[in-house]
Amino acid sequence: MAARPGTPPTKVLVLSPHYDDVPLSLVTSLTSGALSHCEVRSLVVFGRSNWTRWFEPTPGRAWLASGIRRAEEARASRRFGYHWRRADFAEALLRGDVDHDTLLDRTNDMTGSPLAAQVADRVLEEVRTTGADVVLSPMGLEGHVDHLTVTAAALSPAVSDAVPVAFYEDRPYAGHLDPDGIAAQAARLGPDLEVHEVSGPITEALQRRVMQCYPSQEDPYFVVGMAGDLARGAVERVWCRAGTALPSALTDWG
Repeated sequence: MAARPGTPPTKVLVLSPHYDDVPLSLVTSLTSGALSHCEVRSLVVFGRSNWTRWFEPTPGRAWLASGIRRAEEARASRRFGYHWRRADFAEALLRGDVDHDTLLDRTNDMTGSPLAAQVADRVLEEVRTTGADVVLSPMGLEGHVDHLTVTAAALSPAVSDAVPVAFYEDRPYAGHLDPDGIAAQAARLGPDLEVHEVSGPITEALQRRVMQCYPSQEDPYFVVGMAGDLARGAVERVWCRAGTALPSALTDWG
C-alpha cells in the first residue's frame, strides 16, 4: 500500500550488522514490497570489516577490506534505493571475540553484553537523527555473534521502549533453514510473536543483482542459502512481539 498523496512516507531504519545484510535480506521488499513505499535508511553497525573472499582476514588489512566493502555498499544503495551510514564498531574477527569455528553458534547469547549496550546507544542516536518510525533488526539466525549483538541491542528496553521494533530474517542464514527452523530460532525474541510478509517471492534475478554488488562476499555458503530460498518459494518476513504497533506500511502494503 503506497502512502496517500501528501502523506510523508514511513521512515524505516534497518540495522545492518555488516555491509551486505540489508539487500541480501530485504531486496525484494526494497524493490517491490513493503519497503518500496518507505523511506529506508540503513545503519551498518560493524563498519570496521576484515572479510573478503580474496584475502585472509587479518587486522592489518582491515582498512583495505573496509574500503572494498564501503564501495560495494554504495553501489547497492544506489541500485536498490536506500540511504546508509556506518558506525565504527569492529566486527567479531577483528575484535578477537571468536574464531571462524565459533563465529556461527546458535548458543551465542549477547543479551546484557557491554557491546550490545554500546550498539543500543548508537541505534538510539540514529533513531533521533533520522526520526525513524520503526526499526528493523536482524533476527540473528544461525547464531552469528555480530548479528546477535545487534538483535540484543534492538531487544533492549532502551531501544524497544523508544520505537517499534521488528526483526527481519537475516540472509543467507534463513536460506539454510526451513520454516520450522526459522520459527524455532525466532523464539529467542520472546513469546507470542507475530509474523508479517513484506514481499512477494524471492527471485533468482534479484539474487543475482544483489551479488553483482558484493563480489567480495560471494562464497558457497551464500550460494547454497540463496538456492534454498528459491527451492522453498520463500518470501521476506519480519517478526515482532505481540502488540507491537508497526506502521501500516509494513503490515498492509499488499
